[in-house]
This record gives sequence, structure tokens and C-alpha cells, in this order.
Amino acid sequence: MIAIGAVVVIIIGIIAALSYGKHAPSQTPPSQVSLTDHTTDGSEVRLTIEGPVNANELHRSSSISVSRDSRAVEFDKTYSDIPIASATYINNQDAFDDFMTALQNAGFTKQKSNAQANDTGQCPQGQRYEYELIINDTVALNTWSSSCQNKNQSFGGNAALVQALFRAQIPDYAKLQNAALQ
Repeated sequence: MIAIGAVVVIIIGIIAALSYGKHAPSQTPPSQVSLTDHTTDGSEVRLTIEGPVNANELHRSSSISVSRDSRAVEFDKTYSDIPIASATYINNQDAFDDFMTALQNAGFTKQKSNAQANDTGQCPQGQRYEYELIINDTVALNTWSSSCQNKNQSFGGNAALVQALFRAQIPDYAKLQNAALQ
């Protein structure tokens, strides 16, 4: 009886171990980066917006970059990123600290596990948003989201809030955007 009981317990243990292996996550969530750790080390954050997949002549994109010393926006045409309109503004440490903290609170560094790393071809009729943290000219974080209901996106934060925070860094954003669309 004891031998039969021991065999049953071993079989149940093996089945439980195999069952857990099938249901265990295949990837661990990406490590979380803290933006507030990167306000004084030459870091920059960037939001890039790609328009719909369309003819080269019709394609538009824009990017907003913010660092401790400057804020810049550029609107481009074609897939070769030919500048249409741009502007650069000075920045300071206090403003950058507040901005980075606001981005952190909005989930700028949150990443979804099991997401597609590349946004190419995703949301072909809508907007694609790329979020980057650049430290000493090296991309330390690169995630994306889209205006489509896309389950493959890697950005895990509040996309609408992060985008609004970036646009708020550019005083003439609406005026420059309108000029770029004409």
C-alpha cells in the first residue's frame, strides 16, 4: 500500500510539473527603466509619429525630442524624411526634471511582454507612435503603439497622455503642424 501511494504521489507530482511548464509564461516581463534616473546624464526622450502607409510623395511623419538643454520638433515628408517644418527651443534642468517625472508617471517606460518589437507595417491606415529613451547617443528603450486596436504593440503606458505631454513641450506645435500639412 505504501509503495502504491508513493507511486501515485510521484505521478501526480510529474503531471503537475509538466502542466506548469505548459502554462508558465514564455518570457519574463522586460525590466523597468526609470526616467528620473536619467535627467542629468545627457539623456533625451523622443516621440516619433508615422502617418499611414501610402505613396512616398504623400507620406508624412514628425518627431519631438526633449533633452535637458533643448526641445525640438520636425515635420517630414516622404519615407526619406525630407524636412518640411522644424523648430528648436531651449530647455532647462527644472523643466526637464518635471517632464521626465510626468512621463514616468504616465508609463513611458512600461513595456508589454510578448509584443512585436518592430512597428513596420502595423496599423497601415492609421498612426504609429514610437517612444525612445536615448542615453549618450544609444537607444536604451524603444517601444511603439498605434491608433489601431493592435494587440502586438510594445508600449504599455498611457499613450494619449504621453503624446499630449510631448506636444505640450512645443509652444508652436499646432501652427507648425498646420504648415507641414499644406
